[in-house]
Amino acid sequence: MFTDIQLWLTPGPGLAITIIGVVCLIAAFIFLIKTLRDNMSSPPASVRVFPFVREVARGSAVNYSELEYTEFMDEAEPVDVFSQMPYEQKDQQAAANQRIKLMFDTAPLIIEYWDKDYNRIDYNQTAAIFYGSPSNADYVNDLWRDYLSKTFEDGFSKFEYEAVGSNKTLHLEVIARRIEINGAYFVVTYTSDISAHKEVLHEKEQKAIAEAHSQTKSRFLAHMSHEIRTPISAVLGIAEIELNRKHTREAQEAFRQIYRSSSTLVGILNDVLDLSKIEAGKMEISVKKYDMVAMLQDVTQMYAVSLENKKFKFIVTVDPNLPYNLLGDELRIKQVLNNLLSNAFKYTEKGEVKLIVTAKPGDMPGIINIEAIIEDTGCGMSPEQVNILLSEDYVRFNQPENTVGTGLGISITQNLLALMDATMKIESQSGIGTRVSVIIPQQLVDNRMLGEGAVKRLEMLETATPELCSKRTPLPNGRVMVVDDIASNLYVASGLLKLFELQIETYLSVVDAIERIKAGNTYDIIFMDHMMPDMDGITATKILREMGYTKPVVALTANAFVDQEEHFLNNGFDSFLAKPIKSEQLYEILQKYIISKPLEKG
Repeated sequence: MFTDIQLWLTPGPGLAITIIGVVCLIAAFIFLIKTLRDNMSSPPASVRVFPFVREVARGSAVNYSELEYTEFMDEAEPVDVFSQMPYEQKDQQAAANQRIKLMFDTAPLIIEYWDKDYNRIDYNQTAAIFYGSPSNADYVNDLWRDYLSKTFEDGFSKFEYEAVGSNKTLHLEVIARRIEINGAYFVVTYTSDISAHKEVLHEKEQKAIAEAHSQTKSRFLAHMSHEIRTPISAVLGIAEIELNRKHTREAQEAFRQIYRSSSTLVGILNDVLDLSKIEAGKMEISVKKYDMVAMLQDVTQMYAVSLENKKFKFIVTVDPNLPYNLLGDELRIKQVLNNLLSNAFKYTEKGEVKLIVTAKPGDMPGIINIEAIIEDTGCGMSPEQVNILLSEDYVRFNQPENTVGTGLGISITQNLLALMDATMKIESQSGIGTRVSVIIPQQLVDNRMLGEGAVKRLEMLETATPELCSKRTPLPNGRVMVVDDIASNLYVASGLLKLFELQIETYLSVVDAIERIKAGNTYDIIFMDHMMPDMDGITATKILREMGYTKPVVALTANAFVDQEEHFLNNGFDSFLAKPIKSEQLYEILQKYIISKPLEKG
């Protein structure tokens, strides 16, 4: 082999051939190296970079949070981003560019790139998917042009617009920023769908409007309640006073009809106010200890008295195993039973109305279910009418003659039962009658039961109509003051109090009344009107308490709701009496503060 190399290097034709071969080999090697270098200087064919992405790579701030992968577009032309980079960074930069491209295309935003003539020159895959066509930019209207122009001038703008589609309308928000590339200005827009956010805001606005309307209605009804109750109080009170005086039979019946009609009107007013409170979400349950016997007596006796001119029987059946004492909202339970019995009495002309009250085990320890069933042999309802009755807020079917009602009773009853976690079931047949059952969970207080004696008293109804103030005990030594700015209210209050032979002072001016007390006069009870123009009852009572006056002060109010009782008690009153004043309630107040008080010596 060495001999062969030596022959190649020997001067002559062989040497020349050898030199030429070496030169060619060196040239080929240099060409190969140059080719490899050039190939490595170009990005791979799969790396395609948008002009905007180059600016992002240079440091533009974009939020790429919450990305989802989608197949990215390959429509952008390849761009050499390597020419000014060190050789060893080129592979890393190619991968970085590809990642940026993926982030750009998979961003959950519509990203678009605009020139000064409002031409869209670039966009991401989200834009292509959203608008349906990569070349479709027909949505660029005057609004868009105005904001793009503003962005070119100010560097930033933000606006919203609606995109109307075939099936729905989307609310879109656009944020636009100006960028500079090689001395030329462009605008990048980021568009996001804010439809869900707008819907939430709309719901909140509608709720706020509804609440404002409800509060306005509640204030109006509370004010109107006071204004309406004032004349009703006078009519009802005068009728009650006259019923306790001797008149001809015709006059007595006339006053009785006035009294009943006024009472019905008060009931209608209460229904409207109750429904308003329910709609406003202000109806609350007041849980207190109550006596089952007293509660049932109050309900049954009222309807027993009204049997005088009825042609049907009222039958009361009570389970002797009912608890004697319970925790619950006695007033609301009475209201439920009154509403249901009122309907039964209203729609029954002959036959019977039954009230059956029993006890059933509760679902939890310490809880018992009180079941009240009201059955009647009245006109009844069809299944369709029952469904309407339970689904509508206001329902009035054909009523017998001489009956009056608001049609709100069942709606109010359903809402009250819902507040007490109670249930109601209605069964009825047209022409046969109706059966309504309610189950009300109540808390047990002790193990005491009603027993047979209490049950007999409840089931032995007194059907004779008593005098309205038959429970009166003469109190000639009792002294009371009545303060009210309306003369008719003073007339009614003093007229009812005279039935008890009390010493009575009346004042139209609360200032005069306070001066009278400042002079050293004291009273067994001061009846103070709640709302007066010069000074309201709460302010007047506060002044009395600051003066050191400790005798009972009872609020006279037309806004007599259960939740108002605590309000009055917290503001210096000892109790409250609702207008129109009823003799039974007046008697309870007098019994508490005068009849039951110990005799004072001297």
